[in-house]
Amino acid sequence: DEFLAIVSHDLRNPLGAVLSYADLLIEDPSSAGLTTEAKNWMEVIKRNAQTSLRLINDILDIERFAEGKFQLELAPHNLQSLLNQAVQSFAQMALSKGIVLSAVDSKISAIVNCDASRLEQVLSNLIGNAMKFTPKGGSISLALSQKENMFCISVIDSGQGIPDKERNRIFDRFAQINNKDRNGLGLGLYISKMIVEAHKGRLWVTSKPGQGSTFSFTLPHSS
Repeated sequence: DEFLAIVSHDLRNPLGAVLSYADLLIEDPSSAGLTTEAKNWMEVIKRNAQTSLRLINDILDIERFAEGKFQLELAPHNLQSLLNQAVQSFAQMALSKGIVLSAVDSKISAIVNCDASRLEQVLSNLIGNAMKFTPKGGSISLALSQKENMFCISVIDSGQGIPDKERNRIFDRFAQINNKDRNGLGLGLYISKMIVEAHKGRLWVTSKPGQGSTFSFTLPHSS
């Protein structure tokens, strides 16, 4: 763990530079004269730099959890707005995969003290997983509900579902739902669980093979 943390710190800066310069190249007015193939190459560079940086940030988050240095930056935020923004962020990906992605308008006034960027990270992990296991023509919906002193956010997909033996371990570090398709380090759900618990909430999943999955997490009215 210590070795991974040191290497991650050292890799973060050069990867950040690659991502920054990729953005500059894409946004530079002179890039308008480039061929479509060259533009696609720059997008590939940017996308892979973003993926690599996300994996490194995951490792650094694990280090922060282990050392007790993980901190939240709390402020009042509207949960329904966070759900709508998450849907917008994945709208293009959903369209390209032929998946219907939506956020149900709950009409609930859900203003809580939370770390918005961290909750966006949780939603991103949950939606990203749902995208991975939901076939073309399927659907993913985000829903907000309220029970007593807790708000509950659910990400509901019509995907392949999770076998019982996998469901008990998917929140472990480095767990992979499908070992034959290693996409990432298997840290997303573990980190999401830690973030939710840092907000004094709980994260869990209900699922049946062939009938989709529902990942839900709670947040107290005053996180």
